[in-house]
Amino acid sequence: SDKRLWHKNMMKFIHIMFQCHQQVKYNVEGDIEMDSLKLDPQIWQQGGYTETGNVSLETLKATAFSKDVIDHVVETSPEALQVLADLDIEPQDCMRLSDTLDRTKSGDIKVMELIEGISCLRGPARRSD
Repeated sequence: SDKRLWHKNMMKFIHIMFQCHQQVKYNVEGDIEMDSLKLDPQIWQQGGYTETGNVSLETLKATAFSKDVIDHVVETSPEALQVLADLDIEPQDCMRLSDTLDRTKSGDIKVMELIEGISCLRGPARRSD
């Protein structure tokens, strides 16, 4: 069903974000070391990242992704862009995804904010955007 497919794709995106969140490294200036966020294509081809499968729901709910990590993943990961396309997110919405999702302007986006925000972005751009 459409709902099941949406949940499957949402979990793929969360898996990508969780993997990048776990492996991100920053340099002395506080900028992301780009090589630290490379996704392993072999893992992706074998069905995607599944590290979230070993994480409790409470831990996952408490996880927040930095806007910098989300921006970097959306800008550099063809896998993430494909999953967002599969979630029916317009390309122009992908480019400002972290700003859209960070409603509190804290610089971090909790997993529940991520899910709710992406759910609201589905489909063609709306006139009110």
